[in-house]
Amino acid sequence: MIFIHASSQRLGHRKVDETLNTYSHLSPSAQKEIEEFYYKKVTAVPSKALKL
Repeated sequence: MIFIHASSQRLGHRKVDETLNTYSHLSPSAQKEIEEFYYKKVTAVPSKALKL
């Protein structure tokens, strides 16, 4: 799940409306790619954290 507010901030948009108006035209497959991209970034574990 992508939180639109966080994405809006990362993109430098002042309002969520700007993000929604700009990117709402994306096709479902493009939206899925974006979801997967953010999911990988959010769930990534730094390699240093794996060392005990």
